[in-house]
Amino acid sequence: MGQMIELTAQDGARIPAWVAQPEGTPRGAVVVAQEIFGVNAHIRSVAEQYAGAGYAVLAPAFFDPLLPSVEMDYSAESVTEGKALVDALGVDRAVDIVHAAAQALEGYGKVGTVGYCWGGTIAMLSAQRLGLPSSCYYGARNVPFLDTPFKAPAIFHFGEL
Repeated sequence: MGQMIELTAQDGARIPAWVAQPEGTPRGAVVVAQEIFGVNAHIRSVAEQYAGAGYAVLAPAFFDPLLPSVEMDYSAESVTEGKALVDALGVDRAVDIVHAAAQALEGYGKVGTVGYCWGGTIAMLSAQRLGLPSSCYYGARNVPFLDTPFKAPAIFHFGEL
């Protein structure tokens, strides 16, 4: 099972991150960009699934500079709170946190990102700005950034339901 470690972002902020390690030598590394609900049980399980597939994984707690230890459920109240945290954090700061996580994972080989909902947009921006290959699941805020050139491949996933 994983555990929390601490990253240092470019602005000096200390950011906790869930780390999950594979058995044996990692085949690469993945930064998991959370939904708007924090590094909750679901995001930790996603990190563990990638570790089970052979990757070293970090899931940064993006909201910690604003509100430490955010871990929400999927209620309407949590959606409102999560959206407010996303707006307060901003995408630039979120991409800086991905950058810190990616740097921490460089020793494991190639690093990519995967993100869900708001995190899907952060993963997309990581491909555009940081050159990290990215897998973006239903990026909730992609549209304003679609004209930005990509520095790395990205794949997008959208479901009907």
